[in-house]
Amino acid sequence: MSFPHFYVQANLFCILEFIMLLIRSLKSIDRQAKQRVFDNVIISHIFYFLFDSYWALLIYNIIPLTHVRAVIANIGDNVALLFLTCFWFVYVEMDQGEKYINIRERRRFIFLPAILSIIADFVFYIFFPELVFTQNYRSTLLSTVLFMLVPLNYVGGAMLRSIVRAFRKKNVVNRKRFVLMAIYPGAVIFFGLVQALSSLEVPIFCFSCTLLMMYVYLISQDSMVRLDPLTGLNNRAQLNHYVTQDVMRNEPHYLLMIDLNDFKKVNDRYGHIEGDRAIVMTAEAIRKAVADNPYRPFICRYGGDEFLVIIRTDSEKAVIELKEKISEELNKYNESGKSPYRFSASMGYAPFMGDFDDFKNSLELADEGLYEEKEEYHRKNYD
Repeated sequence: MSFPHFYVQANLFCILEFIMLLIRSLKSIDRQAKQRVFDNVIISHIFYFLFDSYWALLIYNIIPLTHVRAVIANIGDNVALLFLTCFWFVYVEMDQGEKYINIRERRRFIFLPAILSIIADFVFYIFFPELVFTQNYRSTLLSTVLFMLVPLNYVGGAMLRSIVRAFRKKNVVNRKRFVLMAIYPGAVIFFGLVQALSSLEVPIFCFSCTLLMMYVYLISQDSMVRLDPLTGLNNRAQLNHYVTQDVMRNEPHYLLMIDLNDFKKVNDRYGHIEGDRAIVMTAEAIRKAVADNPYRPFICRYGGDEFLVIIRTDSEKAVIELKEKISEELNKYNESGKSPYRFSASMGYAPFMGDFDDFKNSLELADEGLYEEKEEYHRKNYD
């Protein structure tokens, strides 16, 4: 089998893998905006491999090479790569919780470099082909710059921002996932350069893209299983996994249960969308409160407006300080005046020796303490 035939077949195999991935993604029940962006990343890969196969058939004269066909192949490659890298940047920003990316106008601004690059492609390839093509339709330096400049900026931006966020204290729980988001585009570029600069007649680029994207998809699915989709905190399944680890056994811990005050009134008066916002803001306040904590607490959304924090310490003082810190962070939202209601929470805590059999007893004790605080809150505010 000749190299161009093998190259095209490899691309077609990878396209099939991406189509299967896309079908699985489209069948997901809980399709959020982030997942739709991920679907666009998959579709962009498919189009890139299609145009790349078309270009290989032209270069090796399997399909007669003409000016029009060369223009179609090059512009198609460029557009697919631009949208692939742009959608990847947007996906990374969404996955890592950047709030600005959820504003449609700002998201459109991110696509502006890609759109300008596409316009430049059409202008040069159609009106000034001698600047981007050699006589045998090979790419010139200008063509390479047009092809790589903007995609490299998207990829570089995603890599750098992921690495910076990965080593922030508040993101210690998600550090591995953030580093993966940085590795993926870097690895793709590396394998692309290896294929372009080496004499190996192996389609390294398409295989590496497919394997890495499959891995990213598996990690994202794992996150969906382990993480609460609304807050991004650990869920109860991850809590069960955490407290059953052998390293937990016979080590002193404290459980801290947190429950929003007047949450039902927020839902009844302002609606469930505002109620979800209150839960997200509370999760953010807890994250900020534990960001500098030396005990690296485990946080999870236990259910509804209830949260659970596990601290690996035998110091009751450390738990009380954390309670105060969480209350301070919630009160900052009140002082900002951004919400029509006041944030506050009742909290209870109990010691926990890391044994799963003891976990339920500790949970009940923490819940009793929370209930007492809740009763005190109601006496002060409603009696």
